[in-house]
Order: sequence, then structure tokens, then C-alpha cells
Amino acid sequence: MAETNPDPKLAAFSRIQDEIRFGPSVETHIRELVERKSHQPVHVLTSLEFDGLFQNGGIGTYFRQLSHQLHESGAPVIGIVVDDNSWWPNNRPPIDDFDLVFTLADAARLLSPDTFSLKSYWGWGHLSWAMERSFLVYLLHLAVQRALPDTTPVVAEFHEMAGVGHLTIQAGRSGILGDNFVSIVGQHSSEEWIRRANRQFDRLDFQWLDTLHMEGERVSMESANISFGPSRYLLDYSLSMGWDTRDSVVLPYPVGALDEMVEESAVPVHPTVDEPTVVFFGRLEERKGLVTFCDAVNLVRATPGLENTRVLLLGRVTDLHEQGMDARSYALRELGSKNLQIETELDREAAISLLKSLKRAVVFLGSPYDNFPNTALEMSQLPVRVVACSGSGLQEALQHCENWDPSFGFAPYDVQQAAAAVHAALEEPPVLSAPFTDAVRRKKNAEVMRRRAELVDAELQSRKRTPSEHPAVMIGVTYFNLGHYLLDALRSACAQSYSNVHVVVVNDGSTGDFSEARLMSARRMFPQVEFIDHAENLGLSAARNRLIEIAIERKADYLCFLDADNLLLPTAIEDLERAARTSSADLVIQPMIHFTDVGSVPSPNDVSSFVAIPGWIGTGFSQNLAGDALALFSVELLERFPHPEGRRQHTQDWITITKAWLHGHHITVLPDAAGLYRLRDDSMMHRDGVTAEDHFNLLEQVIAQVDDPRLRRTLWALIRQSQSGFVPDRNEHGPHLYDTHSDTIYTP
Repeated sequence: MAETNPDPKLAAFSRIQDEIRFGPSVETHIRELVERKSHQPVHVLTSLEFDGLFQNGGIGTYFRQLSHQLHESGAPVIGIVVDDNSWWPNNRPPIDDFDLVFTLADAARLLSPDTFSLKSYWGWGHLSWAMERSFLVYLLHLAVQRALPDTTPVVAEFHEMAGVGHLTIQAGRSGILGDNFVSIVGQHSSEEWIRRANRQFDRLDFQWLDTLHMEGERVSMESANISFGPSRYLLDYSLSMGWDTRDSVVLPYPVGALDEMVEESAVPVHPTVDEPTVVFFGRLEERKGLVTFCDAVNLVRATPGLENTRVLLLGRVTDLHEQGMDARSYALRELGSKNLQIETELDREAAISLLKSLKRAVVFLGSPYDNFPNTALEMSQLPVRVVACSGSGLQEALQHCENWDPSFGFAPYDVQQAAAAVHAALEEPPVLSAPFTDAVRRKKNAEVMRRRAELVDAELQSRKRTPSEHPAVMIGVTYFNLGHYLLDALRSACAQSYSNVHVVVVNDGSTGDFSEARLMSARRMFPQVEFIDHAENLGLSAARNRLIEIAIERKADYLCFLDADNLLLPTAIEDLERAARTSSADLVIQPMIHFTDVGSVPSPNDVSSFVAIPGWIGTGFSQNLAGDALALFSVELLERFPHPEGRRQHTQDWITITKAWLHGHHITVLPDAAGLYRLRDDSMMHRDGVTAEDHFNLLEQVIAQVDDPRLRRTLWALIRQSQSGFVPDRNEHGPHLYDTHSDTIYTP
């Protein structure tokens, strides 16, 4: 129902996806890449730990092997490096399995100048470290998508660390990245998992960034088209943290050959050692079982004849939080320096070479928390005995490699069993050959990659459905003495690019000649708009509930609330409806652009923004991060959760969004702004004596209805924390972390 003369005031606020693009040379390079490998989807791998391609045995090794497998299949592979690796010349890493690599540090150079001027559009200074990186990753994916033909599938894979992919994943869910975009998230750990594994939850140094990491990780995992864990152990642990991973699949890592892609001349040669050696392999930290290892070795050394057992610690030194010292100091204190060798600076290849020089090595993999570590995959290819903690992803990794011997297993933290397993392994004769052969490795990798391709194909096939008629959307405008802004709001509502829109205005008992005159002008100027009058002012919640009743009567599918002082961008309803439809969401929220008046014209130089993340109620207590206006609700959802009618509350939509989340309704974030939110000193947020206590009292009533006792206990703790004044102002650090497994609240 686009108006013939849309409001020129909104021209400055075009959609981000219409602006983002690479410079011409980079676009040409991407197109040439696709033409050269046109039979394959483009795979974009984004990681915080691409430096791990050469230094780290975890995520880096996984992406290294994944890119190798994809490259061997002939697929185009693009890497996005979240942290700076500026030493990679010409966007090419020193291995051949990536066709292109982009770093966030290169974004200003790679993106066209007009694109990067959007920093001012998005209020760049308001983005945190994590959000800035997530936003840049999103921009790069938009640019890749715009450089490719619409028919080219793009498969974007992230590990979930710090949630760097959550905006891109939400953009894919909302349809912004096209019908052929598939997001994959592999849960390789999580911020909460790492902290708990390293026993750091008794420390009081949590900051807002840590919490944002955790929530971004969860949102990424739950919102991706395909989510997987390398082990059932890790997915079950995610469920225990409250993450919804019920639809996630177990997809093992591809197993890299130890000598693959390594120049032998670059690997140091170590002298052969015939003496039995007990090896701790992996980062020297609590999560890897270092404390259990030291205690078990001391028990072994107490056995007659084994007093001088040789010990090798092979891994990076970390701080042991529970012990209050670094790992080297702890190992020297517990084991002494005699017959102890500590190697902390070796890269993966040098470490493997050192292990190969040991003719009678017993490798200790003692973590009760490990997910599906590459160390276990690598050890399965070496002539060593492996002593491993049972019950974690370690066991699954060894079983995957057909190299799990229960006689060398021990229960988590059971020092007696661990010592017995090490003793038994030392008594065994030397292993002469690796049980996991290269032929078996290649077969298993082919199975993993085939399963991955099947998941992607199934997701792409699910998009091929007959387009349905456009659902009916109602824009509900609430008006009370906002005559200065009403006509602008209605112009924006009537200038929508989406066709099946009906606009309804509820005049909630406006008073005064000016307000009445503006209302009469609006009736004349917008005959297509339906006007409803209240004889007296009932309040915003009651006005919105009246709009819900009208939407039900008119058989609308969706309802978007528009306060009379706010504005919708011309494509707002089109974008919001597409997001709801493509992701089967009951609710779509979006990051509004905040603006103040410059004369009567909103100016992009005066805007700021926030980026919404659904699900984290704690942040919403102090920041209302889930949004308060310009969301798109299904009418069915609003019929179930009408607005609570009370004047003493901060917001209206927020409590409905809270109820929707608590009751498991699907929420999608539209990463691109769809509307403008006017900041006014005389808004309801600043009058009527509304207090935070009023808001929390209302939330307490809602949370009391939650069935899950663990979630209910967590939410109660958050309310108490907020009411006690522990949550900082939104312009400081944001809320502090809470322990979801107890009622304890951590504060500075």
C-alpha cells in the first residue's frame, strides 16, 4: 500500500544489505573463484583461532582439516579471520586449502569506501568488542553474498566462541542473506563450559563481555540452520546449561594425518628415548586434568621400581585458578624437577615429532570435560599407550578411531584409578604400530564429509517450496497527544513496500485542540487508514490490547506496534515478515535506530543503535536489550499474551517478549534496523513516577509461572541482584555473571 509520495526524511536510512559490497577488484576475484568451481557451494569458515592452524591443537586444527577436506573435494573455501593475522600476504595463508582469506583488520580496505561510512550510521562507538567483531563478520558475509550469483549456495560455518557469528546466523534466519544461505555452528566448547571446567566460577571478576560471550554462543547454537557437537557428551552438557540442543546432531571431526601438509625439513629431529615416559599432552590446565595427573604420577612413583619414572609435560602453560599459580610452578612443586621435562613452546608438528622419538610412551589424556579433542585423534595414530578419562568426549574420540581400551580408563578425578591405569600401561610391552591406519582414517573422513554434505543438501531442499500468498500484516499506531509526530509516523506506515498491510490508529483519549486538529488532518490525508477513538485515556497497554482485538477481528496474521512518535523504514514490514516466514518465528525483533530531532528531520549523524539478542533476561533487566518497539508479533502469540494493563511499568512489548521466550516461542532477530526510535525527554519513560521496582514486581509475577525450577531459580536470583543495585548502568559494563547452577550471585 505504498504511498505515491513517500516521506523524503527517511531517504538517508537505506537498508544495510543494499549498501554492503566489496570493492570491484575483490568482487571480481570472488566471481572468478565461483566460475572456476561452479559445481560446488561456497564455504565460508569464520574463526577466532585461525592462528591455531599453526599453534593450537583444538579449533585451529579442526578448521585446518575441514578446509583440507573441502579443498580436496573441489569446493571454493573462503576464510574470515576474526582476529588480526596481518602477516598473511595478499589475503592468502601459507597453506593451499583456502582460496581467499579476509581478516577483520582488512575490512576497511576490502569494503568499498561508501560501505564503511556506515560506521556513523550504526553509531560505531556504542558497540562492544564482541559486538563490533560480530557486526564486521556480518558485513563481510553480506559483501560475499552480494558478490555471488543468487543461485550460488553459501555454507557459513562458525565455532560458537564469543558468539562472533550470531548476527550473521540471525541474518540468514531472517532471509537477508538469500534463500541459498546455510549456517552451521559446531559447539567446540563454550565460555561457561571452559570456566566451569577450569573451576573459575568461584571468582568475582566476571564482566559484561564474558556474559555477552556466553549468550552470543547460545544464540548462535540455537539459531543456526545446522548445529552439531563433536560428541554426545558435549551436546548433553549443553542441555544441562539450559541450551536447546535437542535438534543438534553429533558430527565427529575429520581426522587429520599427522604428517599431512607438513614439510619434514621444518620439523626438529629429537634423539630416541628408550626409557618409559609418562606424557601429559595438551594445555597445562585444570580442564585437561593436570591436577589429577600430578597426583596419579606421585602414586605411581611410590611403587617400588617406579620411583624414577620419567615425566614429560607437553603443552602451553596456563594459570591454575584454584591453585593460585601457573601450571609450571605447580608441576615443579608437586613432581619435583628430577626426571621431569616441561616443553611449552613447541608447535603441533614439533610436539608430535617429540612424541615419535619416545619408544615407550604412555600418554595421559585426563580431562573429564574434553569435548572431542584433536589430541585424542592424533594419539590414535601414534605407537603409544593412551590412558584416558572415561565418560567425556575423549572416550568418544578414541572409539571413533577404534582405539579405546577400557583397561586404560579411569573415572573423572579418581586418582587411584588413574594411577592404576598408568601403572598397567607402563607394564605393557611397547606398541609396535599405530592401530588407526591411514586407510581407515580416510574412510571415516569420507563418512563425516558425506554426512555434512547431506545435512546441507537437506537444508537447501527444504527451502524449495511453493511461495504462499503474503500474510496479512496490521500496523497498529497508538496516539495520545503526539500531534507533532503523528503525520510522519503515518507517512512511514503507508509508504511500506509490502503490499498486504492494513494500518489502524487508536486515539487513546487525546486532549487539546492541537492534538485534535492533527488527528483530523490525518483522517483527511490517509483515507486508507482505520481510526478508533477512546473516550478517555486508558493507557498504552490498554490501547495496544485494543489493537490486538482488532487484529483478531480483521484476521491479520501479524501485528506491528508503532508508537506515533516513531518511524518505520520503507522496507520494514517486508523485512520483518520475510524474517518471520523464513524462520517460522512467532516474533521478530530488530535493532531500532535511536534518533533525536534536528528541527523536525531525523539525521543519521545523530543516531545510535543497539543490537538485540533474544533470550538473555538478565541483560534485559537493565538494558531492555530485547527491544520495546517496532517488533513483529504473530497475532496468535499476542492473543495468548496480551499486554498487562498497568501504568507503572517501564515498557509494554518487553514483558510480552519475556513471556514468549519463557514459554519457548521462536524469536528471530532482524540484524538490520527496520525503524527509527525517537528519544524524547517527555516520553512515558520519564514521567508518571514509573520505577524499576514496578517493572520487577511485574516480572516476578511472570516468572512465578515458569515450570522449570532451575530456570525459575536463576531468574529470581537475577531479579534480586538487580533490585540490590548490583547491575551497573547500561553505559557502564552491563550486568555481571550469575551462576546458573545455584542461587549464588557474584558481584564485584
